[in-house]
Amino acid sequence: ILKTLCRKITLPEDFDYRQLARLTPGYVGADLMALCREAAMTAVNRILLRPNREDATPP
Repeated sequence: ILKTLCRKITLPEDFDYRQLARLTPGYVGADLMALCREAAMTAVNRILLRPNREDATPP
């Protein structure tokens, strides 16, 4: 399930799907999809909200 859900996400070649599976016991496909979506949004926000961004403009 994890490989299918993550197929459109760029991950390192050595990404450990087994470790992720061990960390998410009892999760169903919808839970895993929500987890992947939240992780992606967290990564985007971390980049966009960085204070030293060269392309950042004040609101």
